[in-house]
Amino acid sequence: MKFNNQLLEIIRHTNSIGYSADGGRLAAEIITDETGDYMIVNGTIRLNESYADGQWIHISGSKLNDGLYIVRDASDGADIGLYALSNGTDDDNPTDGNETFTGRVKGLKIDRSFMELAREVMEFNTNEGNNTLVGESVVGLYSWQKGVGQKGNMPADWTERFVNKLWPYKRVFASVAI
Repeated sequence: MKFNNQLLEIIRHTNSIGYSADGGRLAAEIITDETGDYMIVNGTIRLNESYADGQWIHISGSKLNDGLYIVRDASDGADIGLYALSNGTDDDNPTDGNETFTGRVKGLKIDRSFMELAREVMEFNTNEGNNTLVGESVVGLYSWQKGVGQKGNMPADWTERFVNKLWPYKRVFASVAI
């Protein structure tokens, strides 16, 4: 799974995205929110708002390219508003294809300590990610299953393994959907 997709999964798990006025600690704070007609061509997109080089954005409403991206200024001083998209790795093809769509782009500020925690979760998933379910079932009486990591360590699921570290970001009320 690509870095940006894993990061989005972790943010969604904590339900910790919103505006700073919401209060509390946020994994991802929305700092800009724009809607309009967009075109992604060869990994670049033209945006209406101004974004800092290296800032995370969330694209929604497209058929091929919904998700998190890092924007890189591609304007070279002449074509203002043109940004190259990155998925957080050195992938030469960060998008899933060229397209034109009407959608929404949210500029995000991802908490630095949350980003470090997300990297820790991703490392755990890489090393222990191939989980196996072990269990027993007696029809009509009982059934149980427990995840076992590929090295036999418990717990096998990152949501269990990092529950205490994710807790400060966890929000139990509705947040802004991404």
